[in-house]
Amino acid sequence: MGRNEFAGLALALCGVLAIAVVLGVRDESPAGNSEHALGPPPSATTVPEDPGTLVSQRSGSPEVAPVAQAFDAQALIESHFGERADEARALLGQHGYDIDSLPAPFPEDQLRAGMPGWFTMSPSNRKAELDALLAWPKDGSDPAFLRERFMLAIDLSAEDCAAIDALVSAYLPDVSFHANRYLDQLEASLQRAARVGAYRLSPYVSLPQELEHGSDHFVSTTKVGSGWVVELALSRQDCPEVVDAKAELNAVLAARDADVRTSLEMLGG
Repeated sequence: MGRNEFAGLALALCGVLAIAVVLGVRDESPAGNSEHALGPPPSATTVPEDPGTLVSQRSGSPEVAPVAQAFDAQALIESHFGERADEARALLGQHGYDIDSLPAPFPEDQLRAGMPGWFTMSPSNRKAELDALLAWPKDGSDPAFLRERFMLAIDLSAEDCAAIDALVSAYLPDVSFHANRYLDQLEASLQRAARVGAYRLSPYVSLPQELEHGSDHFVSTTKVGSGWVVELALSRQDCPEVVDAKAELNAVLAARDADVRTSLEMLGG
């Protein structure tokens, strides 16, 4: 899920390379069994714009971001990555960055202080997440959608589709309740983890990491902005209330889809 405006290159989550020489924020697609989109940081952690620019690329398209004045990035990389500093420098170099010209990231202490704000959903992101969780076309279904979704080779009229959509609408209050409850629990758990520092923070680049043996990540997400990469993962043990809320939502969706399938089979004769 990255849905916010961003300039920079970010390719990492749970063991994949990420490069982030940026101002602004981006949400990267989460791994695991949950999807969500999170909003930008609070204004208190916004980096002032600077006349300088940095050209970077994402998916082959050049992007330009304002950056701060250059400083001793070598020392910062050394202090954060330690024995893996050479690996971080090599990765940055592979992507065309001049390490001696890298801008200073946003102050780390201020970034950490405002970290929970990075894991607050904006109204637009929450709406997008709700739409995704409802798992039904906003403008109603059509024969092609229904045949593909339920893998049924049947002919359907516009009236048939309207009847199916009416059935789905009857489930909407219950589905919406559980979807909102799930998002509330998810947001609260991410913010709680951010407040206690249960995340991985690195400047400019995220290096591959070995997952702990037996790790059970239910939610994983990456935030990229202000010269930092933030990676936060929750296991099922970390957020049982989120797991329960998602299971309840899935149960309602399964009941809805079972009713839809039964109706479609009846229409198909």
